[in-house]
Amino acid sequence: MGRGTQIFDFSGQRVLVVGASLGGIGASIARRFQDAGAEVVITGAEDAPLPEDTARFDYHQLDVSDNAAIDALGATLPALDVL
Repeated sequence: MGRGTQIFDFSGQRVLVVGASLGGIGASIARRFQDAGAEVVITGAEDAPLPEDTARFDYHQLDVSDNAAIDALGATLPALDVL
C-alpha cells in the first residue's frame, strides 16, 4: 500500500483530539482523522489553534488539569466515537 492510501474510514464518526492546538502529533492525528472522514474537535491550552487549523477544526480552549473545565466541555459536545 503506497503512502497516501487511505485504509481507514471514519465517515460519520465524531473525534476529540486533546492537545492539538500547536501542531505536532496532536494536530497530525486530528488531520488524519478528518482526512478519513471524521468530524474532529480539537483542544489546547492556547487561545486559538494554529492559523491553518482555525477554519479546519472546531476548537475549544481547555486546561486538562481543571476537572470543572473538562466537565463543561463534555456537556457541550455531542456523543463521541473516538477520544
